[in-house]
Amino acid sequence: MTNTHNDMKQLLRDGLTSFWGEQLQIEPEGQGLAVAMPLMDSSGWQVVVHLAPLTPTQWLLSDQGATLGMLDDAGKHPEGKGLREVVASQGRVYGFERDGLVLQRTVRFPFDPAEIQIFAEGLAALSHLCPKRKGVVTTHAAQRIADRISRYFYDKQWTPKRHHKLAGVVETAIEVDFYWEGARPLALQPVGRTRHLRSYMEQWGWRWTDLKNAHPDLVKAMVFDPDAQQWDTDSMRIGEEVCDIFVPVYETEEALDGMLAA
Repeated sequence: MTNTHNDMKQLLRDGLTSFWGEQLQIEPEGQGLAVAMPLMDSSGWQVVVHLAPLTPTQWLLSDQGATLGMLDDAGKHPEGKGLREVVASQGRVYGFERDGLVLQRTVRFPFDPAEIQIFAEGLAALSHLCPKRKGVVTTHAAQRIADRISRYFYDKQWTPKRHHKLAGVVETAIEVDFYWEGARPLALQPVGRTRHLRSYMEQWGWRWTDLKNAHPDLVKAMVFDPDAQQWDTDSMRIGEEVCDIFVPVYETEEALDGMLAA
């Protein structure tokens, strides 16, 4: 019984660790980093924190105004006495201070992961002061897209490689979520971020260009969820420019059939 109990604990630990690792995304942002944490705010979006260098040993950790901006948009004004006192109180608990709409703190490099985690938890806690909107249902965009793609391959009785690494001309290992070695090799990447998509798409723009130079016959595909992701015009244009297939999730099957059957 003890061994079974220990095995169950280890399976759960491994599963949760894998899930948290998949949700954590760290992308370059100017001279700093944007970090999508394995936490969701009250609207169902991942909590994103930003790290910007001040000196070689000091960095600014902030939310770039996202949390209080969301509350302000919902009619809970940060300058109101009640909310101002709550933010000050939460700042003492979670270790942040306020500068206008921005919540921030100075951290030292090398980073202490606990400081970043606690800061992000404070953002998530504050977001729950936002009034709930009736009838709004959120889904995990990346998982929804991946499930749709997996179902497509299953129906075709094809077995794509998962988390496959391809060598570009410059980068030696570019990982894509799905790779199919058909008559026309296909590299397919679900868009895994829900907001702050510009830096994400710029990075994938570079990766797809590098892969195109190394593998001219490769079909480069990305699938996104317009209902659950915050797209801007420039980010969309990057995808349309560098991908052979760049479609919303509900057009997945038609787009893949049209390209792979061609």
